[in-house]
Amino acid sequence: MLVVLALATAVGAGRQIAESQDARRATITERFVALHTTATRFVEAYLVQILAHQEELAVSVMEGPMTSIRFNEIARQNQFTSAELLDLGGRLLAVSPPNADKLGQKAGCTFRDGCQEYEYLQKALTGTPSVSDVVISTSRRRLVIDFAVPYGSGSGQRVLSTGYAIDDTPLRPFVVGATASHPTADVYLVDSKGVVITGNQSHTTGLGMQEVAPALANRMKEQPAGFLGEGGDRRYYVSGPVEGTGWHLVFALNVADLYPTLTPTQAKAPWAALLGFLLMAFGMIFLFTRALAGRTEAEGEHARQQAILDTAADAFIGMDGAGLVTDWNIAATRLLGWTREEAVGQSVSSLMITPPDRETHSTALRTFHETHITRLPSRPISVTAQHCDGHEIPVELTVSRSQWKGTWRFHGFMRDITDRIEHEQQLTDLALTDPLTGLANRRAFLDRLDQAHARARRHGSALGVLYADVDRFKAINDTYGHAAGDAILRDVAERMRILFRTEDTIGRLGGDEFAVVCEDFEGAFEELTERVRQALAVPYSFRDQSIPATVSIGLAVPSATDTTEHLLERADTSMYKAKATQRL
Repeated sequence: MLVVLALATAVGAGRQIAESQDARRATITERFVALHTTATRFVEAYLVQILAHQEELAVSVMEGPMTSIRFNEIARQNQFTSAELLDLGGRLLAVSPPNADKLGQKAGCTFRDGCQEYEYLQKALTGTPSVSDVVISTSRRRLVIDFAVPYGSGSGQRVLSTGYAIDDTPLRPFVVGATASHPTADVYLVDSKGVVITGNQSHTTGLGMQEVAPALANRMKEQPAGFLGEGGDRRYYVSGPVEGTGWHLVFALNVADLYPTLTPTQAKAPWAALLGFLLMAFGMIFLFTRALAGRTEAEGEHARQQAILDTAADAFIGMDGAGLVTDWNIAATRLLGWTREEAVGQSVSSLMITPPDRETHSTALRTFHETHITRLPSRPISVTAQHCDGHEIPVELTVSRSQWKGTWRFHGFMRDITDRIEHEQQLTDLALTDPLTGLANRRAFLDRLDQAHARARRHGSALGVLYADVDRFKAINDTYGHAAGDAILRDVAERMRILFRTEDTIGRLGGDEFAVVCEDFEGAFEELTERVRQALAVPYSFRDQSIPATVSIGLAVPSATDTTEHLLERADTSMYKAKATQRL
């Protein structure tokens, strides 16, 4: 009878180990897919932001007749690799870099006849903002992605098309950072023709996926996610579309990296422990048959359950109706610090529940004793647990209950989600932070400006918006190199952090443009503007070189009728007036 019981226990334990490992793998895979989904949503939001900014630019500064010189200056200030202005007939009105030979035509293609290379422009000419695949800029002969937006002007409907070189796209820092925690991950942002727009390996830019990863390129056509390869080369991949484009974002990484806690050695460890348990069981049957006969069936069952629970990766805690600990596995000790001997028989409230939540826990227990009704969550929930040393741990908790010999027991599985929360925060920061300077990006800045403007109107408080632009920044890049230009932008950001208060919002709106929201300011905004201008005019240092640079600053204070957009536009216009004055 004992032999049969030992074998049955081994089979049951084996099944639970296999199921536990499968469930763990499924959970990790779901998290990786969720990471890919979040990254894809960011790319979509970023593209929408670029199109919106481009339309704002076109409406604000490209009204009426546009000379080639003026158009080229606007393109240079916004650091476009190339730019083109078209009428609804598809003819070029202006182009940057300037090329008079191209005006009136576009690479010999009449858009109304349906030129495949410029299909994205077809959409823009019919009123829909669009993003291209990788195309060759006819102005600079470089691989670019183009953004085309229709807009209305005093001279009729037009389309502004701007190109960004794919070997210098702002998307690359994000896609590199999105999988920073996975050293073997490969990331590819791919256009509809299979050309890599950007990725975490810079040498893949501009190449076809068939050249970079042929096996992956072929498999993606069959299914959007799955496993590829065998043995040590086995990889998991996930691919998904970027809405509003023909692009796809692809993540791929080694299975050993995807399941770091389930490496071959670690995956075999529970089975080795189970074999040891089985051998030990037969030995104990032989040596202690008479001693074991005196144990109750309940004690034996509890011991077997505990052995199985100790193989679980998640913390398991059992509690009786009085709120006292009845079960505590090894993972619970790793998570909360208390040993099984210290925990069993103690109050769950005092062991692991944070002080602010203890009254809620006690109230729920009292209600259960009075009504025998408890509302347990139907899915895992996020709560905060307390370690034995007092620090708090964010955990994911799954709770269930059962009856044992007429008494109620509660069972909880917990896992530490600190890394997941930190990673989600990193993604949020990436979505709202300029990667070069660490300041708020355009999206975050506009949101905070809108909130500050609403508060100022509600409370009648002082509000000022400063708009700053580095003078002749293109010349600095051409003379000293882009690394020097980036260093100056970082120094401008750092000086502005020192100049302004912590409650002020400083943002980089793109290129060499910065803006500041000063809320509840008690001094004179004009004096502040001049003080900032002087501080930013001190020469900048880069690799033992002193680089002279000045910054033009515009100021706008809201009127009673200003919208947030108009307020920022007036600050921008004020900046251009200051820049024109400095050039006189």
